[in-house]
Amino acid sequence: MNPMKLQKAYDCLTPSPASKARMMNALLARADARRGRFRLRRLALAAAVNVLVIGLAWAAYSAGWLAGNSGGAARLAPAASPAPVLAPPPATTEPLSLEALSMGVRSFDAGGGTAEGEFISLQGVRGSPEYEAALAWQDFLDSYDPDGSLLAANGGWSDGVHGAYLCYTPEMAEEIDTLCQQYGLSLLSGYTDNSSGQSLFAAAGTGDFLDPDGGIELGWYYAYAGGSFHAEGSAQLGLEVLDFQLTRAVKGSFSEPILNIGSAADYEQWTYTTAGGTELLLARSPGQALVATDLERSFVTCNILSGAGRGTLEAFAELIDFTAIP
Repeated sequence: MNPMKLQKAYDCLTPSPASKARMMNALLARADARRGRFRLRRLALAAAVNVLVIGLAWAAYSAGWLAGNSGGAARLAPAASPAPVLAPPPATTEPLSLEALSMGVRSFDAGGGTAEGEFISLQGVRGSPEYEAALAWQDFLDSYDPDGSLLAANGGWSDGVHGAYLCYTPEMAEEIDTLCQQYGLSLLSGYTDNSSGQSLFAAAGTGDFLDPDGGIELGWYYAYAGGSFHAEGSAQLGLEVLDFQLTRAVKGSFSEPILNIGSAADYEQWTYTTAGGTELLLARSPGQALVATDLERSFVTCNILSGAGRGTLEAFAELIDFTAIP
């Protein structure tokens, strides 16, 4: 993947400056673990550009932008009582579309300044418990720790339970627990990645959903015990190579990544049914393309880091056997 595509992937999967700070913090802990000082922590926001982000994190560390946890935990306000379980609003019954996935225009760190873009859910459609919980979490992050003081005071904090969400204070962990209770969702756990020696299909508990003769190469991936996963790869279609990020969010679990698409108005989108009978949303803009489907047990999204013609995008969709993903 060339540097421009790496930067594009990083910008797409960074929902806010606060989330970028949390990613950098987790990566610092990960780097420290390699030197034997801290336990390895994982990057749950699934940037395709883990090498680039690690470089940025080390630059921040060297410049003193992020402080380690040298003085113990900061004082935090008492947590509010857990919210009662509430029924989420009914999920949309309209055909799958970018509008049904939109989480609105949100700010993100564009490198040297703050920019805005339209973000979509990678968890499901508006009104689903998974969508509503992820939206509430992002709203919480947008207003939490605006000056980074809690991050600076709690740089190495971990409770061993909420590692998938890169929390750095007990208050953040309590907010996640409240959202899980409110929307009837479970925490992600049982992390593994390609360094384990397991195939993605075994780790996620799916069938082999990639055409072995289709020219797809998988690179880095991670998965959780429930079957949620994120994978990076590329597909060779004739003379064209498409770099992509494939994400599966299992229904009933809480996950947080959201995706910057720029503006839904810039996309041509249509419904496409694969040869195997799976109905997909396909969308393309000059610089990005998307494939999404709402399956029985999961929501699957594929972010393609370049533009693609209609025929190319449909040919790419046929390389994934969605019937092998419950």
